[in-house]
Amino acid sequence: MDSVISAAQPSIEQLTPVKAIESLAQNAANGFLIVTCEGVNWYIYFVEGKIFYANHSLDPFERLELNLRRTAKQNGIELDQQLYLDLRDHFANIKVESFYPSSDYQALCSLVAENRLTQAQAVGIVQSLTKEALRSFLLLKKFTAKFVEKNTETTILWSTNFLLKIKECQDENDAWKALGPAITSPHQRPYLINGGVGMAAEARTRLNKILVGFDFQQLSLVINQDSLDIAKSLHKLLQSGVVGLWEPRPPLDRLPKTYASETAPVKSTVPITDSFGGTTTPLTPNTEAPSRVYKIVCIDDSPTVLREMDRFLDSDVFQIFPIVDSATALMKIMRIAPDIILMDVGMPNIDGYKLCSMLRRNSMFKKLPIIMVTGNTGLIDRAKAKMSGCTDYMTKPFTQASLIEMVFKHILE
Repeated sequence: MDSVISAAQPSIEQLTPVKAIESLAQNAANGFLIVTCEGVNWYIYFVEGKIFYANHSLDPFERLELNLRRTAKQNGIELDQQLYLDLRDHFANIKVESFYPSSDYQALCSLVAENRLTQAQAVGIVQSLTKEALRSFLLLKKFTAKFVEKNTETTILWSTNFLLKIKECQDENDAWKALGPAITSPHQRPYLINGGVGMAAEARTRLNKILVGFDFQQLSLVINQDSLDIAKSLHKLLQSGVVGLWEPRPPLDRLPKTYASETAPVKSTVPITDSFGGTTTPLTPNTEAPSRVYKIVCIDDSPTVLREMDRFLDSDVFQIFPIVDSATALMKIMRIAPDIILMDVGMPNIDGYKLCSMLRRNSMFKKLPIIMVTGNTGLIDRAKAKMSGCTDYMTKPFTQASLIEMVFKHILE
């Protein structure tokens, strides 16, 4: 039977975050610490006083998927799109605390057992998720807490002395804090102000491709670079007023800030040479969303695929128009007047090849980028797509990074 130790002995919540963990480590605790602040729960798992996992209750699957995709990209692993869809369905109605350890941790263990990931790859993901959760936990000033003892045997992919991990997390928090007051959270979302006026053309084009509403953590997947390094690279542009920041999307806006101050950010008054290859002229910061919004029509007879496209392209600069029935697509497209079309091939009523040909016969759509998105990978299929008049060809399953790259490749041409 589980034993619950409340926060009063002498009250974990009267301790600092570091001291709370230290007290459990010294007692060789087995189980998990639940910490609550502003409606967010943190879960820190211990085995014999060592931390073996940590996470929090805000979008646990999103963070797991982000790390899975990064690992797959870095290691050339084929994790098909259906895997992510299955995991998402599995997580949809499951609370983190419903399993011990949490369900996302168990999902990683199952991927190792099925040989979809090596243990080393799973350990890398565990370490990344643990560090991310602990970093935000260490920023808490006040919290309520309880410890639940668990002696159930479970798979331990990795464990560490808390001092080593805490030191690493504190160092990263200090690095993020040093970027304040311009940057106050890894979940803020950078964007170009006024289209990057004043920047070198090459740098402006490069930033236009990536600053599409993703936060620093998501950008790390898109461009395969550490989120802190990205923030450092953009810091001078933020100070000069060339790049602005949207606040974190809910619910991530409930996480503690890395830099908390009532003082307004100080704007630079001298030209700054940025790390993206150009000298920028300071501009007056503008917190309004950019006026350019790209309209994207997504046509597929699978609502699941359409939901994935919408989720992958979720951004303040995209407006997504999903269409399930290809038979009604033509009239809808004429009313929408999109900037780009993403289209499945194998659809009932009118297939993608025929619909593309029909669009090309209309003068409105002669030069419109039309991307075929399909599971058909043969040379004949590609040839048929070209003959129908499509602009480019993208195979399923696709990743968020590859979809974003394809969209901006043609929008910016």
